[in-house]
Amino acid sequence: MLNPLPNPSRSPLFNERGVNLQALRALIVASGLLGLMIWFCYGPSLAFRFVNLDDGSHITNNPMIQDGLTWQGVKQAFSQHHAALWIPLSWVSFMCDISLFGMDPSGMRAVNLFWHWAAAVLILLWLFEATGVFWRSLAVATLFAVHPINVESVVWLTERKNVLCMAFIALALVLYGRHVRQPSGLRLGMTLGAFVLALLSKPMAVTFPAVLVLLDFWPYHRWTRESAGRLIWEKAPFFALALATSAWTLHGTKNIEVDGHVFSAVPLDLLGVPERISNALVSYAAYVRQLLWPTDLALPYYHPLTVQAGPMTLSLLFLLAVTALLFRQRKSRPWGFVGWLWFLGALVPSIGFIQVGQQARADRFTYFPQIGFWIAVVWTVAPWTQRLPRTIGLTLAVGLLGLTIWTTRTQADYWKDSVTLFERTMQLAGNDPLAVNMAASNCMRAGEFEKAEAYYKRSIQLFPKDPDVWSGFGVVLARLGKDRESARAFLIASRLEPAVASHLANLAWAYDRLNLRPEAETNFRAALKLEPGLAAAHYRFGLFLERNSPIEALEHLKKAAELAPENVEYRDALADFQKIP
Repeated sequence: MLNPLPNPSRSPLFNERGVNLQALRALIVASGLLGLMIWFCYGPSLAFRFVNLDDGSHITNNPMIQDGLTWQGVKQAFSQHHAALWIPLSWVSFMCDISLFGMDPSGMRAVNLFWHWAAAVLILLWLFEATGVFWRSLAVATLFAVHPINVESVVWLTERKNVLCMAFIALALVLYGRHVRQPSGLRLGMTLGAFVLALLSKPMAVTFPAVLVLLDFWPYHRWTRESAGRLIWEKAPFFALALATSAWTLHGTKNIEVDGHVFSAVPLDLLGVPERISNALVSYAAYVRQLLWPTDLALPYYHPLTVQAGPMTLSLLFLLAVTALLFRQRKSRPWGFVGWLWFLGALVPSIGFIQVGQQARADRFTYFPQIGFWIAVVWTVAPWTQRLPRTIGLTLAVGLLGLTIWTTRTQADYWKDSVTLFERTMQLAGNDPLAVNMAASNCMRAGEFEKAEAYYKRSIQLFPKDPDVWSGFGVVLARLGKDRESARAFLIASRLEPAVASHLANLAWAYDRLNLRPEAETNFRAALKLEPGLAAAHYRFGLFLERNSPIEALEHLKKAAELAPENVEYRDALADFQKIP
């Protein structure tokens, strides 16, 4: 039997006498409780630092936002891709943060928490108005608010785009529900406006029009053979915007430069269709497992780059069995079928058919799709729990909630700094070469050079022909005063990748430290011939020439400060040199 709305033309927040005060009070109390639970999970994260994974390209080294909210910055945000992304509203949000808090991760993270809370409250409001069932709606909103899989989206400042987009999606759901109850062009236009704001925050909202079609089947019960064409046409502007955004997003993935690394959408000749399908099927099953049993959550999960025949077959059988079962029950239990299709469909853009980057999947990709999953689970499980004695049911619910909140708080603690985060990643990934290398590079950035040396040695065993690993190893050895070993590491890097100027500049720097001046000068000049705009090479070459060629040294120091005006070290070196009589 279907679960019709209590009154299709009126929100449960209103009755014949006006505002339903009981329902309104329940919503206000529930919103406060959601806020308290989110604060318990994520409050300590306000003391966390930036992490050395995309926080640089998105925030600390992003020239677009450095001056806070400015008209020039807003124009740049809307007119160009940055870090391979066109997310203008998210960039503007960061500009507002910097105007309010400066480059302070605490204030920025508090804003992330606010948007996550706003999304949870709006999900509660939408589901309650759509179904008239308060406790199930609150259960879905609570699972979204405190589930450990969302730590990546909430705590990672780079994922402002995720929480901002989800908040506007939830707002669009509320507005669409109002349109369903009292159809009008204005209400549909407001829904479209909220959808546009979601797209401007992050392209993950492109599947939202398909979700609206599913909602017409349940809980709104609008879908019939006669109304199908009209309902699809009603969504035409939504689908048009989604297609346009998808095309513009794909255009931005052609050449990506993030934190100094350039890469593109992976072509089919490097990662074939069978490997992509295999990873997609395995990832769907992995997401289900992690939503129901959230252990071993990591950043990132690296792509196996091969067909996983056994796991792929099991995953396919699981997905087919669940889909077939819910399809058979689509009339008697439509929430299961709708929620499951929402989950599967909303994951399509990020499931790996178009592969960008090295991840197989990511926790943050479930942020929007999981709403459908939780609807299917809660509405299916609720009738069974109602058969339990009230004391037992309440004890189980409180115990499960407490365990979930504690798990989320524990998971959030891994994000307190880059070293902790990537050491945790390495623990979960074992000897995955990329995980080891990320742990090594982040220990180096944090100044933990002895630990970084050990990780780089392990990474070299796994990645013996990676020039970047050898180059990072050389920097660590130099910081430890092991100049001869450092020069050898830079030499290997330059031989593996002779056309890269930074390797030659590092080798020249090492030769200078060994007082091999002719070799140092030769490599400095070779590096600058390959890349005249390499600021670090100009800076180090300028210091190298101070004693014997002060005029040329001044030229290189000026060039370094010109190429990297934000670098205080370069500016101070130039100022000190100019003071010399």
